[in-house]
Amino acid sequence: MSTSASPHGILESLKYQSSSQGLAEPFLADMEEVFSALDRLTGNDKLYETGEVRPSQENVIWAKQVLLRVLPSHYLRGAEVEPYCGEIHATWEKPDKRVVAFFPQPNLLKVYLEQVVAGSVVHHDLKNSNPAGLSGILAWFFSK
Repeated sequence: MSTSASPHGILESLKYQSSSQGLAEPFLADMEEVFSALDRLTGNDKLYETGEVRPSQENVIWAKQVLLRVLPSHYLRGAEVEPYCGEIHATWEKPDKRVVAFFPQPNLLKVYLEQVVAGSVVHHDLKNSNPAGLSGILAWFFSK
């Protein structure tokens, strides 16, 4: 097989074609719901008691930035997004595992995880995290 002198010569000789389509993950409706729920946090009066502190718009943006970095994006499936005393909580639950991502303020992410066996919590942890750390914890959550 002959190659040209260009740095991409091998690729050209193999008739390699690049496409960003192959790199994109589908953004499914249940994943979109997570981001729609975040958008509703600042404008939906039904979510709050009179005088209750709401998450700031900056914190909503922070939560979106973190969740957009979760890979693979299908880990967002099933997340329940709720406000709590000015914080944002994203929760994933199964009978034997639970993960809660806490967004108390912009640039701060805490993650709680627990594992349940026979109705009892056998392992739990709360840690400061980042988007990659959240992805790792969700990999554990979705593993069998």
